[in-house]
Amino acid sequence: MGERTLRIGTIEAKPGTRTFDYLPIRLPTEIRTSIPVGIVNGARAGPVLCLLAGHHGLEYAGIEAVMRMYKNVDVNRLKGAIITVPVVNLLGFQRRTPYLCPVDRVNIARIYPGDPNGSMSYVIAHTILNEIITQADYVMDCHGADIFESLAPFALYSTEGDKAVVRKAEALAKAHGLPYYAVKHFGMRLYEEANKRGVPALLAEIGGVEWEGPSVDMHITGIENVMKHLEMIPPSKKKTQTNQDITLNREYGIRTRCGGIWYPEVKAGDRVSENQVRGKLRDLDGEVKETLYSPCNGFIHFQFTFHILDPGFQIMTITSD
Repeated sequence: MGERTLRIGTIEAKPGTRTFDYLPIRLPTEIRTSIPVGIVNGARAGPVLCLLAGHHGLEYAGIEAVMRMYKNVDVNRLKGAIITVPVVNLLGFQRRTPYLCPVDRVNIARIYPGDPNGSMSYVIAHTILNEIITQADYVMDCHGADIFESLAPFALYSTEGDKAVVRKAEALAKAHGLPYYAVKHFGMRLYEEANKRGVPALLAEIGGVEWEGPSVDMHITGIENVMKHLEMIPPSKKKTQTNQDITLNREYGIRTRCGGIWYPEVKAGDRVSENQVRGKLRDLDGEVKETLYSPCNGFIHFQFTFHILDPGFQIMTITSD
């Protein structure tokens, strides 16, 4: 892009300009919302990178990073264009609703490719995929830990789709700078669906409900690393993150057998050994009801921070070595 006007619905940016507006979403029931869209169309030709955030309305670090990228990218030095959607789930963001769209109680990140005739979340997902992502050459989705979650930063791409597209997605993961996974099937299907449409996709999971500080900076550094890789912005001597390829041998979802008060002995990012104690569940009298052990050698890349757990609750995910 950079040689012609870039349009998404009625939102458009000529070469060398930036614009921001809201793409309307309306259901037959007259329930309305919109998708905030920013376009920075560089003065010179290059690829189009779509930056998404806010599938979950309380994951503020990614939202803030995408907002800053729209505001701060130098349009005169930019080769190509960026399309920014800082908040996919605008109603969840406005109503401070974790995980879900508050209208239909659906997790938008998990229902791609969506449905133009479905409920609000399905229409939003369909619009994001078919009206916004298909205008791009690459897409990055910025996530983090929602409220009551903790995670170790990582990137992820799908191995589903055309091999040439998958190789480009892998290159994005390597350029980003975080430890990264390659997965065939993943609960959040955006990356698989984008690959199928010829748009290499990358997920970045960093930070959570904070809107300033190291997590936001890490998101921005990763985005800039990808843009340098795509030759959209000039290289710099700025220190970049160090990545590593994590072979996803197997994921273990660790569940409780009984409910109780949770006292963890490990945290997200920790390495654990097989049969290591991960935490204990206690009753209100302080007595231990259950002790949870690691089923393998590996590391914890996700953990809930709830203090009270129900029977059968998945409290953490361990990736085996």
